[in-house]
Amino acid sequence: MTDDTTRGRGALERDVLRVLWESDEPAGAADVRRRIAGRTPAYTTVATILERLVTKGLVHRADGGYVAAQSPENHASHAMLDVLAQAPDRSAALLRFVGNLDADDAALLARALGGEPPRTPRITRRNRPADPPAHPDDRP
Repeated sequence: MTDDTTRGRGALERDVLRVLWESDEPAGAADVRRRIAGRTPAYTTVATILERLVTKGLVHRADGGYVAAQSPENHASHAMLDVLAQAPDRSAALLRFVGNLDADDAALLARALGGEPPRTPRITRRNRPADPPAHPDDRP
């Protein structure tokens, strides 16, 4: 359980990466520590996190400091692919993910895939579905 003084699992890594993404040049552990919002972690904690991120390939050492190995967008993309790869049924997980997108994200994805955005059907009392399942396997 977290409170105002405790970060959730992985939150400090995300904070460190955010600082590096916002940096125009390599940042040392002390610089990163100063720029982390909220409760300031110990210098050794930040240094340890940076080295763990190096080991994971998310950060590189450069010019006496550290830089993010990829953009925030590329990082998010790889994180989604990693989670998808762990799903027992990749197709079901992908369909569930797409089914949970809001209309704007679904339209963006459709355009990116070269298709037309899905049209929103006109809902009337007659054709209003109860609560359609997000995936065909979820049907009763």
